Amino acid sequence: MAVVRSGSATGLSPLAAELEETALACAAAYGLSAALPFSAFGESLFLLAQNTVLLAMIYWLTGARVRGAAAFAALAAAARFLLSPALTPLLARRLLDGVGAIMLAARLPQIGANARARSTGQLSLVTYAANTAGSLARVLTSVTQGGGGTMVRNYVLSAVLNGVVVAQILAFRPAQGKKKGKGAAATPARRSARAKAA
Repeated sequence: MAVVRSGSATGLSPLAAELEETALACAAAYGLSAALPFSAFGESLFLLAQNTVLLAMIYWLTGARVRGAAAFAALAAAARFLLSPALTPLLARRLLDGVGAIMLAARLPQIGANARARSTGQLSLVTYAANTAGSLARVLTSVTQGGGGTMVRNYVLSAVLNGVVVAQILAFRPAQGKKKGKGAAATPARRSARAKAA
């Protein structure tokens, strides 16, 4: 909604969103393959749907139509494979093992870019706070409903990385507000100067 309201994808990294899409797809595929209770992995499916829409908006707003078409073709091919019998339980476990590394690759560049710009652009506080809380909740469900140590590790890592982004949004928001305030305050002053000059 923040992207729709602003008509801008500022602060959103296509690569980070693509890597997150990969991690979420692997997590969801493992949950389905291992026949875990929906409450143990279902959030991955909802986040996957949300991230897919966000990716489409990033591609559209940045004019990266060719990259977008290639990414969605790859996503469709991956979905077909992940939902087929070719995805064995062993392969699903190997994919899950790689989720932590993918999440680090997705979040660390975004966190670094935020820190350098001292701005989080259109990143949503509500979304990242919900992701942090959801990851913490999934730690509990993974422990109690048989997700295994790898899932617990992945959700702890996700909670930490999303928590860092939440902290950045809160830390940089006052600075963003001051910049807007300065611009608004300068406009009447300029008008007054022009009026005096006339």
